[in-house]
Amino acid sequence: MIKSVKRLGAAVLSAVMMLTAVATPLASAAAEGTFPESVTGETENNNVVTATADDSGLVYGDNGTLTKAEWLHDLVTVFDMKVEEGDPPDNYFTDVAYDSEYYDDIMLATEFGVVNVEAGGELGPDDTVDREYASVTLNFCLGFQLDDDTYTFSESSDEAYADELTAFQVALNRNWFALSGGAFLPSKAITSAEAKAMLSDAQQVLADAQIDDTKEGTFEFADYVIDFTPYQVVEFDEDNTVTIYAPDKKLAVGDTFVVYDQELPFCIHCNGY
Repeated sequence: MIKSVKRLGAAVLSAVMMLTAVATPLASAAAEGTFPESVTGETENNNVVTATADDSGLVYGDNGTLTKAEWLHDLVTVFDMKVEEGDPPDNYFTDVAYDSEYYDDIMLATEFGVVNVEAGGELGPDDTVDREYASVTLNFCLGFQLDDDTYTFSESSDEAYADELTAFQVALNRNWFALSGGAFLPSKAITSAEAKAMLSDAQQVLADAQIDDTKEGTFEFADYVIDFTPYQVVEFDEDNTVTIYAPDKKLAVGDTFVVYDQELPFCIHCNGY
């Protein structure tokens, strides 16, 4: 049995051995810049959700820059992040007031894993959004992966950015930003125009991923994706666990695999065990 806990959860392989893998849902299992497989699902079960119909309600900041609170509001809007009515997320931060303008959006983004700050820490809601923050958070929502570890910016050898390299390269490949003298410039504030272009690109990616249920669809996955198509999905339960009977399959940390639920593919990345 392979059990995946939370699509941000874990995968357990049972037959000869048991393996528990922490998994993150991916919007794309192919190379960065492509979106061959469609991913849908209820928002509480998957951090990759449907796009809004247009950009109504999006904000791009004042005087050419925008704050973290504004940016998180935009991500929540574009990716339609929601929780069940009457079940608001908790306040994780010491510097976000309950009556602040984007309080609900900040907590929703945190609930969906977009914000990587320890509970009880400071978010800095009024801080200016820089290239690092924008590229990491947006690519978390989109889930683009790279086919290889080829990076085209000078900071790629800086250990301080080891966990952000993929997001930086995705940002360059998607033309969200341009290099300056070969440098990505992670701490450079993004402009309102750049924010608008990034969010428009995200909306287009999500729109392209929508399924026409009147037509037969086919799916293609990158070579590194482990396909569980032949195997029976036992269940997707309410706590986001998927159970598959696959006694001859093994998973390792870092694997990306795809399972199907109601004929729709879900790509899952194993982060640990």
